[in-house]
Amino acid sequence: MFEDFGAKKNSSSRWRFAVTTGVSVVVYCLLAGGILFVAQGASRPESEKEIEVRFAPTPAAPPPPPAPAPMAPEKMKLKRVAAPKPAQPLIAPKEIPTERLAEADPSKEVVEVGEGFGEGDGGMDPGQKVASLTPLPPPPPPPPTRKRQPINLPESSVPPQTLGGNASPDYPEEARAKGLEGMVILKVVVTEEGAIENIQVMKGEEPFVSAAVAVVKTWRYKPALVENQPTAVYRIVKIPFRLKA
Repeated sequence: MFEDFGAKKNSSSRWRFAVTTGVSVVVYCLLAGGILFVAQGASRPESEKEIEVRFAPTPAAPPPPPAPAPMAPEKMKLKRVAAPKPAQPLIAPKEIPTERLAEADPSKEVVEVGEGFGEGDGGMDPGQKVASLTPLPPPPPPPPTRKRQPINLPESSVPPQTLGGNASPDYPEEARAKGLEGMVILKVVVTEEGAIENIQVMKGEEPFVSAAVAVVKTWRYKPALVENQPTAVYRIVKIPFRLKA
């Protein structure tokens, strides 16, 4: 009994092995065939597609513009000009005069300028006007000389000198009545012409100042000489007012 069971078991095992082996072989064959097919398909390059290149035809150049129509020349108006008259032939005189015509003496020629000029035979047309002879305008005066500024008198120069006739100041009557005395000191400018300008009071009281200024304005000097040239300089003028005993 156990032997029959062992024999059946062995026969079934062999059958399974045979079936499994067959199935495995078939599967391996299918796998191998598929791998070969895939390998052959991958190794076979696809046929390259042909690319057809066509060049566009060159465009034809545009036709040249039509030439402008020639303009008809304008008709020139011709003015008829009379034919010049033939010059008359020169005829030599039969006799040549030997007398000379008297010439006018140029020293006796007189040209008149006035209202009656141009009247009469051989004169100018009365409609024409004769320009009046006007004197030329006088030349403009020279520009005024610019005065130099006054200076302090240098030691090597010649000081201004008083001219004769310079008056002395009048003693104020009010001060004389009161017995008043005083001293006036003025700073003045002696100009290049010797006149007095720019009087400044350095010291003094009224009424002595007014009396001193009034008389100094009338004084005249011989101008100072600086390098032998008249020059405006500053001067100090002292005028004492003293009552005589």
